Amino acid sequence: MQLFLLLNNIVLFIIIPFLFKNVKADDCLFFENVINTFVRNGNINLVKEEFNKQNVNSCCEYEGFSCEIINNELHLTKIKFNNLHYEAFKEATVTELSNLIYLNSLEVIDSEGSFPRNIAELVSLKYFKYKAYKFGKIPNEIGTLVNLEVLDFSDSNRLDGAIPQSICNLKQLKTIKLRNCYVEGTIPYCFKDMEKIGNTVIF
Repeated sequence: MQLFLLLNNIVLFIIIPFLFKNVKADDCLFFENVINTFVRNGNINLVKEEFNKQNVNSCCEYEGFSCEIINNELHLTKIKFNNLHYEAFKEATVTELSNLIYLNSLEVIDSEGSFPRNIAELVSLKYFKYKAYKFGKIPNEIGTLVNLEVLDFSDSNRLDGAIPQSICNLKQLKTIKLRNCYVEGTIPYCFKDMEKIGNTVIF
């Protein structure tokens, strides 16, 4: 009897940590809420249709996505929107994304207009690529993403105006890409400092 109890305890000791390592967090549910923010009039959601075409079992399997086990839970750390069909990247979208607390990489391709001013809610971002039609001006709020290491606005259509001085608040920034973007005005002085320390500024 004692041997049976001992063996039972050993089995539990082995199995329980294994189960905890495979506990799935709610990140896929959170991402479902993100997708739902792209609904047009008449319940049309082209972004959701694009993701449904991939026919995956988990949000971690979407093209351009990555998940990591953090604190014994599986979390989304990288998201790539390959084609937003020129939908606006809305404040509601950012608010839903902010529930993904370990998200550190975000790519948004073929959006329309600039990103919303509540972008500061995505404080964990280290990599941010945003390509949009009718981009307009870079919002001052870009300077609130203090953990950002790579910022890429390359090939955005109608990105105009000056680069905001708030970009100098990004002390961790290693690379900024503005290829084929028609920025105007004075280039922030901190760009000179970036070049001095070997970081990359690409126009």
